[in-house]
Amino acid sequence: MQFRTEITPAPLSPLLTFRSRAVLLGSCFTAAIGGRLQALGMAPCVNPFGTIFNPLALQQAITLGLGAARPDARLFTQRQGQVVHHGFHSALSAATPEAWLAIFQEKADFFRKSLQTAQWLVLTLGTAHTFFLSKANVAVGNCHKRPAADFRQALLSVTEVTAALTAACGQVRAVNPGLSILLTVSPVRHVGASLEDNAVSKATLRLAVQQACQSLQGVQYFPAYELLLDDLRDYRFYADDLLHPSPMAETYIFEKFVQAAFTTEARQLLPRYQRYQRGLGHQPTHPDTAEHRAFLDFLEKEKAFFSDL
Repeated sequence: MQFRTEITPAPLSPLLTFRSRAVLLGSCFTAAIGGRLQALGMAPCVNPFGTIFNPLALQQAITLGLGAARPDARLFTQRQGQVVHHGFHSALSAATPEAWLAIFQEKADFFRKSLQTAQWLVLTLGTAHTFFLSKANVAVGNCHKRPAADFRQALLSVTEVTAALTAACGQVRAVNPGLSILLTVSPVRHVGASLEDNAVSKATLRLAVQQACQSLQGVQYFPAYELLLDDLRDYRFYADDLLHPSPMAETYIFEKFVQAAFTTEARQLLPRYQRYQRGLGHQPTHPDTAEHRAFLDFLEKEKAFFSDL
């Protein structure tokens, strides 16, 4: 007897090996999965511009990151004595606009170089609800706790989200024509207005992603959203805020990703690599013993093995 509807995601193409490199951009769920790929050495670039929730801000970040435009000076503001930009998360902050631009340029250079050598770009959409700075009539990525009267809020249409995704895919393919693109919808619930609005927002994103996958070559979907909402489907798989996935849920979703995205060889080597990583963090009690020297030799051999893959 079955008591839940388990989802088995379709295999992605091309599959990831230990030589594969991925760039990940988008909502906070990107950091959860990206951090695990970083631990495997597969994702050197994860949200270089900070967390980005809505599709318009994501597409604008790609445009600016690739140097196709300069950050809009009208979107600079102050937060806790630091200069921040409404296009980006407060993780990007500096003492002056000039210092902010210098930091941003470093991040953009890193993003562009990482994209040029990546096999995969993963874009995670968080919400279709988007704020626009009223004085500039520009979509923003972060309100930085400015007064609500400074903004207007709108729910993007499926057409608008699809257009943003299409533009973003075209821009990154101009830099790396062979890039494979994976789209996901974050399972994190955005309940700033209501659960009803969140449901409409997620449905909008899901429809737009479906259209993008059907119309754009080399663009695929991974069902992170459905894995939490329809497979796990229980509040015990949520964090204490009842909005974010719990660590157990993140692990489950990542394991499903591994099954869908990794080659057979990479899946088989994964436990070995994880043991190697744990070994690197080991703090010896008796560093001068023969046992510890043998352990260091083992780590060197493992390092050489994975470097040669």
